[in-house]
Amino acid sequence: MHVRSLQLLTDRLPELRDFYARVLGFLLVAENASSFVVQCGQSQLEFVQGPAAYYHFAFNIAPDQLMSAAAWLQEKGIARLPFEGREIVDFPNWEAQSVYFYDPAGNILEFIARRRLPQRGQGPFSIADVLNISEIGIGTFEFKETHAVLHHEMKVPVFGTPSPIFYALGDDHGLFILVDAHVKKWIPMMEPALPFPYAAEISQGDQLWRLKLDANGLAASPA
Repeated sequence: MHVRSLQLLTDRLPELRDFYARVLGFLLVAENASSFVVQCGQSQLEFVQGPAAYYHFAFNIAPDQLMSAAAWLQEKGIARLPFEGREIVDFPNWEAQSVYFYDPAGNILEFIARRRLPQRGQGPFSIADVLNISEIGIGTFEFKETHAVLHHEMKVPVFGTPSPIFYALGDDHGLFILVDAHVKKWIPMMEPALPFPYAAEISQGDQLWRLKLDANGLAASPA
């Protein structure tokens, strides 16, 4: 699965534009008074002016670059968020490690290095080494219905071992992290996984999908 684009809401548009385009250094590809878009490897990330919201999403980086990426964050003055006392978080069942950090709006970001993806080789990390948007966190109070849209309607495969309150769907290139907002929280700082609106464009197999989460739940339509 590949995340082509992800659109999120924020009430802190100027601060986020500065953070993503200047501090992190993603290429700014479009902007107007109410939104901006940055290029994140093979994905595009858009923020639109709206009510206060926070999300969890991750960026894929090469599996041999995680320590360099963690050091790069420190050099930028961006605090790395610990989980259970560790800033480098290990996911052995997924053959991955990651480092978490916030943006100025409280979005929970993650650089994740998956060992099944190709290595980059020697050299320090830079933002140009981000491969794509790797994960989209979906907190929902309609867990079964949202799972049905992703798995049964869109045919996104289950990734790893699911539980009654947590599903990962997709593959190493792109994942939905689906959690039951009644009981589950986002690691590492354990914020409630609230269902804030978003839109995305996803390629799954040969099919391109447009997704929209709003007060009516998650809807998917072929593009």
